[in-house]
Amino acid sequence: MNASQPDRLDRIEQMLERLVNIQDNQQRSIESVLKVQEKQQAAFDRLTEGQLGLQAQMGVLSEAMLETREEAKQLKRAVDYLLSRDGETGQANSPGI
Repeated sequence: MNASQPDRLDRIEQMLERLVNIQDNQQRSIESVLKVQEKQQAAFDRLTEGQLGLQAQMGVLSEAMLETREEAKQLKRAVDYLLSRDGETGQANSPGI
């Protein structure tokens, strides 16, 4: 063995240590990115669930509004009928229903 071989082996060992360090850093970076992606996916899932809930509530509200409108029409017809029995009509006094 000549004198340059130990120096060469030391350099190879240092290079290998640096490569291992680089690989460890890359692994930690990948794990960090995966954690961020998991958090983003969880947030997206919560957002989607919230949107679905809002859509369901909008549907219920729309149905309630239709029912209220129909009830208002029925009430108007009843009032018109009662007023017509007395010789009056409520049609001119209740626009838009």
